[in-house]
Amino acid sequence: MLSWRDIRSTGSGGAELFAHEMLSRLDQTKYRIVHISPRQPGLPDREAIDAITYLRMGNPLTVLGYAWRFYRRN
Repeated sequence: MLSWRDIRSTGSGGAELFAHEMLSRLDQTKYRIVHISPRQPGLPDREAIDAITYLRMGNPLTVLGYAWRFYRRN
């Protein structure tokens, strides 16, 4: 998943909570769940929460390029 904020981002709210809940309900024996969002000050670049890997890369303008590269490699 690619979004502008994740569950721990500054300004996160209902949409981020909903996305996290939906991702956490996917069958993790069949899927590798990765959520990509821009970096946030004070948050790690890589973090696992409820078996979802959160990757924080770039800024709101460059995160699309990072996500595209990640998807091509994986």
